[in-house]
Amino acid sequence: MKSRNLIITSFFLVLFSLNQASAGEHITIHNAWLREAPPAIKVMAGYLQIENTSDKALILISAESSEFERIEFHLSTTKDGIARMQQQDEIVIAPNTTFTFKPGSYHLMLFNNTVPMREGKSTSIKLNFDSGDTHEFDAIVKKSDSNNAHQHHNHH
Repeated sequence: MKSRNLIITSFFLVLFSLNQASAGEHITIHNAWLREAPPAIKVMAGYLQIENTSDKALILISAESSEFERIEFHLSTTKDGIARMQQQDEIVIAPNTTFTFKPGSYHLMLFNNTVPMREGKSTSIKLNFDSGDTHEFDAIVKKSDSNNAHQHHNHH
C-alpha cells in the first residue's frame, strides 16, 4: 500500500511540475538591437520582439544589464505634433503573441553605459517577470537606418 501511495504521489508531483513551466521556457527574443548614440550621450534606446508561446499573459516588470546603470520601459507618442515619452511600469505580453519594442512606440531606455557602446558591440540584457522568472538575451548595437532615428522626446 505504501508503494502504491508513493507512486501516486510521485505521479502528481511530476504532473504538477510539468504544469509549472517558467516564463523563460515560453519566451523567444527576436531582432534585439540598441541604437548607437554619440559618445557623449549616456542614454540609448533598445528594440526587440518578445514572443510569448504560452497560453497565459506574461508581465514584464524590469530589465537589467551589467553594462548599464538602469533600464526602463518607455512609450513614445506624438500628439499635436509634439513627441512625448512616458515611462511604463510593466509590459503585458498577451498569450501566444509577439510584443514589439520599436522606434516611435514602446522601447527600452538604457541609462549610463559603463563601457563604450559602438556599432557592432553586443551586450547581455536580462528580462524579469512578475512570476520571478527571467530571460537573458544579447542585443547588438547598430546605427539606425530609420528616419525616426533622432526623434526628440520630452520626459513627462
